[in-house]
Amino acid sequence: MRFPGSEQEGPMPQVVSGDDVDEIARHVEFEVRTLHHAHDVLRRQADGLQWSGHARHTYGQRLGAQLHNLLTAADQLSDVATRLRTTASEARDERRRLDRLEQDVMDKLRASHDPVGFLAKRGLTELPPRWDTAWTDVHHRVFASG
Repeated sequence: MRFPGSEQEGPMPQVVSGDDVDEIARHVEFEVRTLHHAHDVLRRQADGLQWSGHARHTYGQRLGAQLHNLLTAADQLSDVATRLRTTASEARDERRRLDRLEQDVMDKLRASHDPVGFLAKRGLTELPPRWDTAWTDVHHRVFASG
């Protein structure tokens, strides 16, 4: 089974945070519950058919195929939701790792007697904009000595 748009090529959208991915996973899980509900409704309809003979058999076969497709789609969406939850967790872990690394670098930079040399050794020629405002004392020291 292919989902609409899955055949399109191109870059994947950028995920902003693990919370965004969690929200997507919640929507996917809702769709899975909706599919299971639809399956239950269709099954009850099939059980309640009063038709006889060939018409009931043919309708039952078609309904059975639709039910199978619904359950297959629900399984696929459940797998997607699981992968999204894993991705969200990994994204949060990576964000925490990067925050710790940033804090470590900033601590070393603030303690450095030669901030320009410290940055140059790491291939940086200027402070990122958000560091400029967050660490104005370092910013002034770096650009005053440059």
